[in-house]
Amino acid sequence: MDFNLMTSLLLTLRYLLIFWVIPVVSILALTYISRSSEKALGSTIIGPKSEIYFGYLGVIVHELSHMIMCIIFNHRIVSFKLLVMPWNLDEQTQSPSLGYVNHSYATNSAYQSLGNAFIGTAPIYGCTAALYFIYKYLTPNFYNLLRKSIENLLNNPSSFSISSVINFFQEWISLFNLDFKTIGVSIVVFYLVVNITLTGFDLSTKDLQGSYKAAKALLIIMAIIFFGIAILKLNFLIDNLLLKVAMWILAMLLLSLLNSLAINLLSRIVHFYLS
Repeated sequence: MDFNLMTSLLLTLRYLLIFWVIPVVSILALTYISRSSEKALGSTIIGPKSEIYFGYLGVIVHELSHMIMCIIFNHRIVSFKLLVMPWNLDEQTQSPSLGYVNHSYATNSAYQSLGNAFIGTAPIYGCTAALYFIYKYLTPNFYNLLRKSIENLLNNPSSFSISSVINFFQEWISLFNLDFKTIGVSIVVFYLVVNITLTGFDLSTKDLQGSYKAAKALLIIMAIIFFGIAILKLNFLIDNLLLKVAMWILAMLLLSLLNSLAINLLSRIVHFYLS
């Protein structure tokens, strides 16, 4: 096989790994962890309503994310409810709806059809963005530490190691001060993160089904575009800009995963004591 062709194929696979495979795996992992957390809380003496009491912000951000993507991809919003009140929750169904956005689109429109991939998975981006702004404006020192770590990784990828991860967590722990302001802000951040993470990342079966076909089409389109860029040796367009954006997105998705795992552990502890 021609060397240039092989190089282009490998570069295309690398870009697909970064821009499609890792995000998809992250989305599925976040959904699974979120469902596990909700199940643990829902099976306590409080029941399914606990998901609203402890995760109402996540539900609102979840549904708002669907709505925003519907608008971006020109879907018609038929009806919506950002949050079902606890007293209106139908506890007789196996998976009671905490909120919904019903929408329709022109099936003959490629743009609107492709939009299903982003509309179905929109809560992942919306909740990740919400966590990003919470950390950036309420814990700026942690945000700056995260930004510095990402920049170092971009400038010197070989610097990534177990010791660098340990150093990151050591620096993060050193940021905590036991003063009234820090404790107060930490409580607020903890409340917001728990509330959003608990329910916000749970994509319904309908969300995933709506995204499936569009995600496959997106994979094909991205493969064609990336291969064209690689074969024409225009990969600097991706390396100089898109790769940096992708690294930030992946870092925030990783942070969301860590948050979800922590909330999952907390949910299981609550389940243990209240079941």
